[in-house]
Amino acid sequence: MFSSFRSSPALVSTKDKKSTIPSPKIDDHTPSTSADYTPVSLLGQSAYGEVVLANTKQGKKVVLKKINRLKMNKTLIANEVYAATTLKHPGVVKVHDVFRESIYTYIVLEYLKGVDLFKYLSARNFTPMKEKEARPLFRQLVDAILYCHARKIAHRDIKLENIMYDKKKNRVKIIDFGLSERIESGKLCDLWCGSQDYVCPEIIKKTPYNGYAADVWSLGTILYIMVYGELPFGFDMRVKCVSDGEEHPDIHFADDRNPNVISDNCKDLISSMLAVDPAKRISMEEVAKHRWTRTKTAMEIFGWS
Repeated sequence: MFSSFRSSPALVSTKDKKSTIPSPKIDDHTPSTSADYTPVSLLGQSAYGEVVLANTKQGKKVVLKKINRLKMNKTLIANEVYAATTLKHPGVVKVHDVFRESIYTYIVLEYLKGVDLFKYLSARNFTPMKEKEARPLFRQLVDAILYCHARKIAHRDIKLENIMYDKKKNRVKIIDFGLSERIESGKLCDLWCGSQDYVCPEIIKKTPYNGYAADVWSLGTILYIMVYGELPFGFDMRVKCVSDGEEHPDIHFADDRNPNVISDNCKDLISSMLAVDPAKRISMEEVAKHRWTRTKTAMEIFGWS
């Protein structure tokens, strides 16, 4: 159960490769500087930089991400800037500006109301969602990730903490493309990154992997957490299996601990997304077309509660 569940930090490699990814501009305008923003509070900090809530000169709230280019993997910085300046979707955090100053790269993001999905579920003691609660949010996530994949971008760090939830609007948005990868045709990823509770078996085994398939696994983990209120696997158990030369465990549904009855369609979707063999894992396009994803409740159709 979630008694041992905690927020999952991303696993980041600082190993560098020469980046061939251009850094396009958001708009043609007067270059921004850090002086254009007044810090309000620190939201997060790491060895690679910090994230702060700030105000513009016009008094508008924004989130300012400051990345130290001397410490952070330059390819990852280029990938994040590429994603920031390429993706424009209602399910993806909006980027207002990107600029460089001294040894830092700054990414100016929209300020989002609400909390991340980890904090939301934690506040309700990880009580499992009913399928009719989880499905609209899951469908939004699938739509956003499909959009990213169509633009050849894999997120590679999909987790509860990287999904902002506005309960009033019942809307979710994906944030933090700091580990994203621009996927060329047929290219496999070889940077083993992500957050331990959400990474696919290929990353644990440290074998080249398909970035899109890695996103499918992570999203399948999130769906399981939403409807079961706990992780589908224990990370230590997964690592032990790999280190002992054993197969990664298959999914086991904790129905005996779930106050809700989970449908066979939902279980089939989760099983298909958490297939250990990436060749047998369902694609994001197939996730979108799955019967469970497409099913609409009376509330969605008629507005009934």
